Amino acid sequence: MTIHQNNWLQCYSKDSLKNEFEENGFYVEELYSDVAGKSFTSESTEFAIVAKKF
Repeated sequence: MTIHQNNWLQCYSKDSLKNEFEENGFYVEELYSDVAGKSFTSESTEFAIVAKKF
């Protein structure tokens, strides 16, 4: 049996991802440090974005 796995992991900064959203008709409404809603800080190593369509 052969198993194929594709890893599409890509790293973004908050600013580069914000630009990606805006270029595709969305705006970033909220930015969090995690999916539980913890406040984003400059020390955050991960983030979660709430975006809405323009």
